[in-house]
Amino acid sequence: MRQLSYIESIAKAGSIRKAAETLAITSTALNRRVLALEEELGEPVFKRPPRSVRLSTAGGLLLHHIRRQLSEYEKLKSQIVDLSGERQGHVRLNEVQVLARVRQQVHAVLAADHPLAHKSVLRLRECAQFPVGV
Repeated sequence: MRQLSYIESIAKAGSIRKAAETLAITSTALNRRVLALEEELGEPVFKRPPRSVRLSTAGGLLLHHIRRQLSEYEKLKSQIVDLSGERQGHVRLNEVQVLARVRQQVHAVLAADHPLAHKSVLRLRECAQFPVGV
């Protein structure tokens, strides 16, 4: 399953180098895996214009297959978790109706050199871009 997700990451990043950084492996190792897969399939998965990659027609078919397989794998993992009686997963919300709004103070402890340290009023959305310790 990991090799399949590598192809999806490369397609999303548009670059083997960028995908390798995200996946925390070397671009050389990632490229070798792609080349091995292309050899196995007998078709190139990616077109390689300078400094980027794009899916070939065969790569598009492969990516569609990969996404189906990854979705099925997530369903399988969910079913296996159900066997233990514990339920985990993702919930997608479409419409949300706000029933009430309440102002709530949030306090932050920041290092003196933190970019937000000298603001007298912080908004939660300003804090969202920084890691949080609990």
